[in-house]
Amino acid sequence: MLVPDVRGDAEAQGLQLGLSDNPFEARLRFYARRATEVFAIWEGVFNENDRLVRVLGSQAANPWVGTTIMDWEGASEHADALAIAPYFGGPLGSPDTQDEVAAWSVEQLLTASSTHMDEVLATAETSVSDAQDRGLVLIAYEAGQHLTAYGNAVNNDNLTELFLAGNRDPGMGALYSDYLNGWKDAGGQLMVMFNYVDHYTKWGSWGLLEFQNQAIEAAPKYQSTMEFVNQQSQWW
Repeated sequence: MLVPDVRGDAEAQGLQLGLSDNPFEARLRFYARRATEVFAIWEGVFNENDRLVRVLGSQAANPWVGTTIMDWEGASEHADALAIAPYFGGPLGSPDTQDEVAAWSVEQLLTASSTHMDEVLATAETSVSDAQDRGLVLIAYEAGQHLTAYGNAVNNDNLTELFLAGNRDPGMGALYSDYLNGWKDAGGQLMVMFNYVDHYTKWGSWGLLEFQNQAIEAAPKYQSTMEFVNQQSQWW
């Protein structure tokens, strides 16, 4: 099956339409225009906006992406939310540092993950402010830890084993509690954790559960997430 190059297509059309001389900016501006057009289609079908949540997608690490999209041709005036994916821990899977990181203890891994998580949440505060300034809310279309090797580091067995151990450690549950509360305190709203259940491999430890009937006490990410959900009502 052929997978369409959505980003490349948006970039090409943005450049062809003269939306910017910068390829990346042209892509973002075309996306903003097309998203607004799609929102209008839904509005026409429902004949109202009360049942719709119109979402503009952005990048967690670069708030400029969000402001560029929201501000192009008044896109924010036709939307309800800006969405990012505020994963934490991703840089630790870099091929450039794989040998150093692979030699760490689980405690060192979790400390470094916590440091990056704080940076991610601080940047999210900027996106919250940018969205609110334009009458929108900030949500997370994907979220969670991102302890996954990439490039030639993906075949570093020691690094993979460390990442798997980190995801299974109770300390990861504590990180998730800090993460969820930090997102709430930053002003973020709906957060979609990626994902519910999935086995852990060198390609990532994405599941809150590793398998459907896993014991809760052996699934720290799931346990902390459910505790967070159960201890409070929806805050937005």
